[in-house]
Amino acid sequence: MTNFSAESLWMTTNGDKKKSVDKEKFKGRYQDGMDGSIVHGTYALKQVIGRGAYGVVYRAVKRGSSKPVAIKQIEFEDESELNEHMLEIDLLKNLRHENIVEYRGFIQKAHELYIILEYCSRGSLRDLLKQGPLLEEDTVNYVRQTLQGLQYLHEQGVIHRDIKAANLLLTEDGVVKLADFGVSTRINRMAMTYAGSPNWMAPEVMTGQGASTVSDIWSLGATVVELLTGNPPFHNLVNESACYAIVNEEYIPPLTLSAGCQEFLSQCFQKNMFKRATAPELLQHPWLQQENFQKQRSKINLAEYIEKDDKWDADFVLDSDTDMTPSPTKVTEKLRKLQGEDFRTLSVDELFIDHSLDAITAQLLQSLLELQAETTKNKRKNDNFNAIKNRAYEIFKYDKQFNHSSLKEKFVDTGGVSLLISLQFESLLSTFFDKSIKLLIQCGILFHMNTLRDSRLVVLVSYGYRALTSPEIWNEWCLKHKKKISECINTELGSTKYIEAEKLLIHVSLLKDFPLDISRLMLYAKKYKHLQHCIYTCLNNSIKRSISNIPTSNMIHGKLVYEKSNFPSHVMEWLLEMIPVLKKRAIEPFVELCFHVCHLNNKSIAELMRDGQFFSLTKSLLQSSNNNCLPWCLNLCSEYAKDLKQDNIGTMLDIGMSSLTVGHCLHNSIEIILNCVNVAQLNHLEISLSADNIIIGDCSIPLQNLVESFYQDNGRYDKFITKFTKLCSLPIGSQICIGVFEQERFVGRIYELFDRFKTSLIIQIDLLKFLKVLVIQINDKNKMSQPDKRKKLLKFLSHNWNTTDSVTPIKQTQQRVGADSVLIQQLCQDIENLI
Repeated sequence: MTNFSAESLWMTTNGDKKKSVDKEKFKGRYQDGMDGSIVHGTYALKQVIGRGAYGVVYRAVKRGSSKPVAIKQIEFEDESELNEHMLEIDLLKNLRHENIVEYRGFIQKAHELYIILEYCSRGSLRDLLKQGPLLEEDTVNYVRQTLQGLQYLHEQGVIHRDIKAANLLLTEDGVVKLADFGVSTRINRMAMTYAGSPNWMAPEVMTGQGASTVSDIWSLGATVVELLTGNPPFHNLVNESACYAIVNEEYIPPLTLSAGCQEFLSQCFQKNMFKRATAPELLQHPWLQQENFQKQRSKINLAEYIEKDDKWDADFVLDSDTDMTPSPTKVTEKLRKLQGEDFRTLSVDELFIDHSLDAITAQLLQSLLELQAETTKNKRKNDNFNAIKNRAYEIFKYDKQFNHSSLKEKFVDTGGVSLLISLQFESLLSTFFDKSIKLLIQCGILFHMNTLRDSRLVVLVSYGYRALTSPEIWNEWCLKHKKKISECINTELGSTKYIEAEKLLIHVSLLKDFPLDISRLMLYAKKYKHLQHCIYTCLNNSIKRSISNIPTSNMIHGKLVYEKSNFPSHVMEWLLEMIPVLKKRAIEPFVELCFHVCHLNNKSIAELMRDGQFFSLTKSLLQSSNNNCLPWCLNLCSEYAKDLKQDNIGTMLDIGMSSLTVGHCLHNSIEIILNCVNVAQLNHLEISLSADNIIIGDCSIPLQNLVESFYQDNGRYDKFITKFTKLCSLPIGSQICIGVFEQERFVGRIYELFDRFKTSLIIQIDLLKFLKVLVIQINDKNKMSQPDKRKKLLKFLSHNWNTTDSVTPIKQTQQRVGADSVLIQQLCQDIENLI
């Protein structure tokens, strides 16, 4: 037990070699935290109840009072470190809301800081998960309260930055309290480094763009997944892979969640932070309306006992021409008692006509028990073994065709499945119990994994086990049996059209140490067109799983470091062969694979582009309504354009200009055009300007198209504006700048962009850099007319970041950043001087 009181507040511990903190300076700066109840009281620390972002949290009791408090103990080295920790106090002391943990004061003793907080007796929501995932109706209550707390924080200009179940505390009355503000920050001090927990972290934080209020919304979505499943998204991936997945991949919520919950999560997991929902918007979401859950709960409970045979992965289609409609059950009025000899000798048709299902089931079980005893004794199989096995197969086949599998139900109810497993009747299990994998696992088939020989049964069990256990346990189990699973997958892929093998392959291909026969997979893609999507996806996974560094902010700009020796030397030849036979559904993973194989390798890119097939594929995607995979293609085209031959400049410019109409590809388009212009300059091609065009050799680029790109909305404006600024800074860019400036909507567009990106310091700086280039180019051409526009720009630049000014055209809110940025101030001054 640790005691401390006011008398020892400013004493340095004997023998302590740390630099002492100036008492008067400390008191002068942080006097507000030292109220009388703290200074004159003494607290006794009881037990540790948690660990926050930077310190240990204790339950404590104040002398003379039985009411507990929570005290966070933080050690610090010197005054600068103390100041850093005091930021948390600066945040907490001004926050007053039902769903924010209440700040009671602080005590500084030697080199330890004690922050005194409200005590929440029921622990955190993470503690609740120790008993299993929560129901949706319970989760809704906690999420609504969390959003109320977040709404209040965001209104105060505070970003929490570490929302997760462990930081959501519960009082005795079930009130949620947001806690652990150790990594929180005010918006106008938005940090550009990682803070928070990786699996809950928003993409913009991962990529270094900085956190904003909607970054907390992403973390909230991850917390909802955590509460409903027990784990946050991508929890089965290590840090680097999880970071990559959060930035680049779409998280698909479990199908067991309600449609309303899945839609709620889709709003939280919007990768474009400027389109992500806010706390007030989410509080109005239908999923948070409690009355919707009574009917749903009954359905969920019922669904626990129903096998979901009709739930197929979205990437696969069930292809079957077989008519599985059963014929009417055959019955007879007089059923004779079934003898053992009749069971073995009667035709299966006579067996079902003359005897009851109970009698057949009982005799089948008896025969299996006798066979098990015989096999255990003799240790080898004989003719009787095969006879019983064949008879059982005939019975189940007839039962499925004519009796709606009624006998199978009786057989299962009487414990017969474990006999089939122990006797290794594998073909029977894979044929008649392929939709009952959970039952097979419950009956112990996993213990027989090493002796199973039926490849389809191995695939079914391996894939089915994934839905019944945690990802960590399933991953470990698959790696333990990786040789057998790999062999069985390859056998099934080459001999059947069962989709379980494809689905299993996609999942195991994500496991770092799982062996993939890449040459065989490449051969299968050529031989079996229906496998193309699966195989391209797996080959992409084989690359992603060996990433050794965290990618940058774009899914196609992060360098992937992987063992290229895994791919055979003829991989480029194979890629070119696959383009003409490419299935429509496989295009997206195929072009992603092309990117991963060729990215940053000029020789491979040139080989991919050599015969024009990839250009044709890119152009066809430009004309398609589904162009989600265009960025992969355009990024390769951009890399190719850096070292372009003169004969191909026209083709690349055509691709660049055509893609200007695709919003999410604008930055790729501008980069291609920019690279083509640079290559033309290096090759001393004639570049000239007309009234309406930029002319490069025999090619013309309409100026109006480039001007319009500035006014076109797109999802990656941060990437676009940097490329567009570079293009405008070239000698030919003067006409683009003049065209942009002379539009009547120019000033309105500037207002709109700075308002939209008011929470992003980086994009605001990039926009100011563009404005500076634009003014320089226009001044050089003596085209800086239109005094009204100049006046509006000057007024905007002088007032927009003034927190006390009310004349700016952009509504002042506490979410806007940049007021304390030296770089923004300097850029504004430069532009004002130029104007």
